[in-house]
Amino acid sequence: MNNNLCFRSFNQSDESQFIEMNTELFSGDTATLGVLPESHLKSTIDSFFSKDNMVEIYIFDIGGETVGYAVVTWFWSNEFGGKAILLDEILVKHDWRGKGVGSQFIRFAIDSYKDAAVFMLEVSPGNPKARKLYEIRGFKELKTRHLFLVPEKQE
Repeated sequence: MNNNLCFRSFNQSDESQFIEMNTELFSGDTATLGVLPESHLKSTIDSFFSKDNMVEIYIFDIGGETVGYAVVTWFWSNEFGGKAILLDEILVKHDWRGKGVGSQFIRFAIDSYKDAAVFMLEVSPGNPKARKLYEIRGFKELKTRHLFLVPEKQE
């Protein structure tokens, strides 16, 4: 593994690569809603740059080459008694998988959010390699299920 790996904060010049990598993450993933509309990604970027920021976007670079990204957000969890960090999306580009990039990002996130009561993430049933990585890093499956309601937008 190249020791020049860094996890840096997103900047505006990363937008097109972020959108391209997000498409890679969600294309072919049967556990999600499919490829996200570009408007969703732009909302995430807008939130990142807003004063009410509740999201961090990290870009993974090795020697100046972008090799992945992560979206991290947080909320309060009564069940865990504190701040819950959601590793909402983690993508390592195909050619860089299996080289420790994802594992190093998880360590980076845990070190960066020391005030967290819990770290959470989702894994697609069709991605057993990612699930194994997360379990090796200490993540466990809860028996509860998240249910989602996407409200209709009032125009």
